[in-house]
Amino acid sequence: LKPCSRPGKLVPTNGPLCDAMVLDSVVAKGFAQCGIQACINCTDNRCNDCAQVPPWPHFPNRDYVLSDEDGLCHLPAAQIVRSVGMLLVAAIVVILVVAVPMQFVLVFLGKRRKLRASERLASDTGAAKQTDGETGSLDTKESKQPLLNEDGDDAETSRHQSSKAISHGLASYAQRQIRCWDARDPESLGARHSWFRTNVSKEDIVGVGLPLFYGFKALVLGSSLVSCGIFYVAETASHMGETLAKIDRENKHHLKQHDILDHVDEAVLHNYAHNMFIASGVLALVLYLMSMYHFRRQQEFVWRFGMKTTSMADFVVQLKGLPTNLIEEGELKRRVEEQLNCKDEILGVSIAYDLTDGSIRDQVFNMIENRFVRCDVGFHEEGAHELATRGWGYPRELAKMGQLDSNADKKAFNQLWKDNRMRGSGHAFVVFKTKAFADAARQGYNRTWFQTELELTDEDVKRLKAKDALSAQFTGHFRDRCKSVTERRQPKKFYVVARALQIGAEWVDPGTRIYSEASSLDELLANKKVTVEHMVNLMSCSMEPMSTMWFNFGVSEADVSRNTKKHLCTITTVWLIITLLIYVPLFYFLIIPAGYAHVDFDPITGQVVGMLLGISGNILGVVNWNSVGGIGQYSKTDQDVLFFHFSTWTTLFNTIMFLCGSLIFLLRSGLAAVDLVHSHRNHVETFKMEVALYEAFYSFLIPGWMWIGPMMGRVMGLAMPLVQNSLLTSVVFSAQCLPLPLRKLLTAIIPWNPNAEEKLSARTAEHIFEPPEVAVVWEYNMYIGTPFCCYFALFGFSASSYKVFAWLSVWASVMYVIHRFGILNISKKLITGSEVEMHAEKMWGIVPGIALAACGFWGVRSKTLGSPEVRSCYSLAGFLFVLGVSVHRLSMELLRHRSRNLADTENMDYEEARKRVLHTWFNCNPVHVLKSAYCPERLGEGKEDIYAPIPFEFGKEYLLLDDRKFFLDKDQTAQAQ
Repeated sequence: LKPCSRPGKLVPTNGPLCDAMVLDSVVAKGFAQCGIQACINCTDNRCNDCAQVPPWPHFPNRDYVLSDEDGLCHLPAAQIVRSVGMLLVAAIVVILVVAVPMQFVLVFLGKRRKLRASERLASDTGAAKQTDGETGSLDTKESKQPLLNEDGDDAETSRHQSSKAISHGLASYAQRQIRCWDARDPESLGARHSWFRTNVSKEDIVGVGLPLFYGFKALVLGSSLVSCGIFYVAETASHMGETLAKIDRENKHHLKQHDILDHVDEAVLHNYAHNMFIASGVLALVLYLMSMYHFRRQQEFVWRFGMKTTSMADFVVQLKGLPTNLIEEGELKRRVEEQLNCKDEILGVSIAYDLTDGSIRDQVFNMIENRFVRCDVGFHEEGAHELATRGWGYPRELAKMGQLDSNADKKAFNQLWKDNRMRGSGHAFVVFKTKAFADAARQGYNRTWFQTELELTDEDVKRLKAKDALSAQFTGHFRDRCKSVTERRQPKKFYVVARALQIGAEWVDPGTRIYSEASSLDELLANKKVTVEHMVNLMSCSMEPMSTMWFNFGVSEADVSRNTKKHLCTITTVWLIITLLIYVPLFYFLIIPAGYAHVDFDPITGQVVGMLLGISGNILGVVNWNSVGGIGQYSKTDQDVLFFHFSTWTTLFNTIMFLCGSLIFLLRSGLAAVDLVHSHRNHVETFKMEVALYEAFYSFLIPGWMWIGPMMGRVMGLAMPLVQNSLLTSVVFSAQCLPLPLRKLLTAIIPWNPNAEEKLSARTAEHIFEPPEVAVVWEYNMYIGTPFCCYFALFGFSASSYKVFAWLSVWASVMYVIHRFGILNISKKLITGSEVEMHAEKMWGIVPGIALAACGFWGVRSKTLGSPEVRSCYSLAGFLFVLGVSVHRLSMELLRHRSRNLADTENMDYEEARKRVLHTWFNCNPVHVLKSAYCPERLGEGKEDIYAPIPFEFGKEYLLLDDRKFFLDKDQTAQAQ
């Protein structure tokens, strides 16, 4: 035989594959002789020669080094990584033993200190009220009460106030976590949900997305249990475990590396291959049916959940394509009522303003932040609610001087209107008084027309003269119903916009009409003033007010497309940098040498490698999240779907790369090495190599990939930020024990980057110690990537591959317990919808696809679907994988179309819905809040129905408790207004 030839595998005698196989043989022989890893020659249990790993061109050496102390072979890079790992283990022990208990102590002490200070302030405030008899809102009292002069404060006062702000921030960490604010049960306002009695499937805690996410976890758990049971039966019935144990015992006694195993029962091997073929096919079918059933149940659950819970989206019709100069809510409401013939059925209109200008965006954001500060100070000083006496809100001394000056904000906001810098984005949300009226409007109309006058610039003329910009001239009638009957009956000449164009400061969509009596286009454009009739689309709104990205309105579709491409380039660039700085060194100095010499990493080194891979994945996730947020989508749901796809595909790609990179040499020599049809062709080496492939895969999964990485991520993500930020803010603002340049440097790693030269305000402390959001979109890639990796065990040659699925079921159960009874209870509320879940269900099709591919793989090895001697027959596995994924996706599309016939038949008044939720389309709209606070006359007719001077934010629901009383007690309407 040739040096690199063996039954079933013929390779050239020169080349890297042959070198690897020869080295495999030499290393295996050396290990068999003396039992020393990476040793090719030894004497008296001491190694004489270590394995030499061929270097890449222009790369440094990476050979194993013989140690004089113990006579063993060591990899220099592995020793360095192990030393670093020991330090990390010590740090983790400190975190678990010290930092985690400190987290609860800090929160508890922060709440106690905050409560004592609040009680003292409440007593002082009560005495002042009895003396002065002063009443009114905070905005009216600001000019009467003296403000703290920051410039005059000494260093001791600044440190003291910063320390109190830190205590408030720690207290707000617990206050801003998920709580109940349902006015139908006034006694439970502000109370925490029960950890064990709360049923997330029946109670609307954070929207329909959370129970759907737990349902997806149930799918992972059920699939893993079914897979474990099927393969346990198949592998036990084949008696392959006994055969492998017998070969291992005989190999230890007298068999040599290349001895042929003539005594192995050929029926056992063939029976094993046939059982695996049948089991994989049955599993693929069962997983497919389970997925379809689960998808159908999830669709029905979404419908039932929507029937028993009411959201603000049920009362809204979204308008798209409005004139950007239509920015008066009262005027827009009047025109919509005339267009839709629904007078007295519309409660109000919330206009989405164009905030793409950076300066306007920053001003609006700062004004909203100042509104939160003044509302918190007012809530605390008024002390009208029990929560104020329990430490909610904060005194004015913890606010910065400029944050309490409402006159400055009012002047700046009105100046924006005077300068005509505030323009609409073309989007608005029409809020109806009942769900029935909103449903009728959505079903009865899909478009309407709004007319406006525009003055063309020279740039606009050039765009309109461009090819295919306008169609030929037509004759017709006005479509705008706001025009008189006489005007609508008169025939008019008009041009139709053929493609999206920018005219002035707004974009006009295809179908927009430009009216003119001019006989030619040149004459039309020479007048410079035209009548434009916008085609406005009426759409169903699947967004909630808090899931609407109000600051992203005004970004054009062209900009969104351009930003998406930029996002792809950013992700690709970051991935390439991580590849060069982390992946290439890991593979070159650790993973590839270990694969050459068949050496397993010690636990410390293995976990450091896993930690580096986890850090790289987290970096990609953060960059992905920030980049997706900058694309400009105004729907949080669309943004989450985009992030889900990017993060999931990145996870799958990294999984394949590291799985194949770690096992590349075992894959080349061990995949399908055993001939399951002709047992006389097998050597001891072929069995050892294929079994070693599965064992290496198993050790790759458990415990590192499946357990240690996720657990460390939970600890580092939940405990570390609170402890780290507490220490940093105390050093920088409370103690001020470092020089100013060094304190400025430390603020760069504190969230929101506070100014080290000023005192720390309470609002900034709230941002620093803000609890994590219940962002389930971050979780889905793990629940797809981990099963994706585990189901490759179906291709392994082992009598215990079912153990992988047993561990997968345990992992799914533990992760559910951690999220449901841990993370959910310490997180900030975030409304989630059903779209991400639907995309995750489609992505789950890769799991039954892998099972079907395994069926084809074992079908070839058992000679049922092809001959194992013809390597091209294994391409059947790839074809079956594509087929399985395609059938799964097509079936889900069919089921999804069938479920669209379900409709919500329950009617409800808007005021009844406001008793259940605090966020509306008015108090979540930042510009609308500022208009209500500083120029309510601009809201137009019916402003009392849409007046919302207090902004909404999850965790700040208590600020709207007085607003809630307005809806609960009709007799107090005039007084509340």
